[in-house]
Amino acid sequence: AIYSLPTEDQWYKAAYYNSHRVDSPLYWLYPTKSNFSPGNSIGTLHNEANYRYGFWYYQFAKTPPSLTPVGAFSGSPGPYGTYDMGGNVFQWTCTQKNPNDSNSFFIARGGSWLSQSGLSLFHDFLQNTSRRSFDPATSNHQVGFRLVRNF
Repeated sequence: AIYSLPTEDQWYKAAYYNSHRVDSPLYWLYPTKSNFSPGNSIGTLHNEANYRYGFWYYQFAKTPPSLTPVGAFSGSPGPYGTYDMGGNVFQWTCTQKNPNDSNSFFIARGGSWLSQSGLSLFHDFLQNTSRRSFDPATSNHQVGFRLVRNF
């Protein structure tokens, strides 16, 4: 195939790899080339992503969070120039949670526009340690995909 879903390892490197490593870890904590929780302002600011701040966001925000066009957070590309690796939608990988089980769910990475970030180390869906599994037979407005080109 010329194009395919990325493996979880391919997706992870494209989102978090720190190619300018000097005194920092090999991988960033967030897919915005940062070790700090991102903001969520659309535009050219660095370290921004499409996600929600938490419960108060629904109670007091003038407009609810929603999907944005790819590149709306133009100041926050990933290490390989990819946009929206964190927030917007979780992204499918071709990695199964349990490859020996034909009913196993597949792994999605990156968080969605409904994900929280920076509130808890255990529930931060934009951090590099976070991953989710979904049943690919079920549609979900928080899950999408990106393709890789195979050479």
